[in-house]
Amino acid sequence: MSINESLNENVPSLLTTEQVAKFYPIYSANSLRVFRYRGNSPFPYVKVNKKVMYEKEEIERILRNNTVDETEYHS
Repeated sequence: MSINESLNENVPSLLTTEQVAKFYPIYSANSLRVFRYRGNSPFPYVKVNKKVMYEKEEIERILRNNTVDETEYHS
């Protein structure tokens, strides 16, 4: 079991902005808020009343799709 697999077991399926920043520290919570305000959030989100929630599966899908394998470029 990898570190990411063991981490993912403890991550809820819907995350608050603060949880995204904690579990996926690519962006701070404040950066995520600014991105949303500017209309260019790196991750899709849903709003329930005023609460912003991110789907863990969507975050991971986006991160996987943006993974660069440098061995592809050096072949």
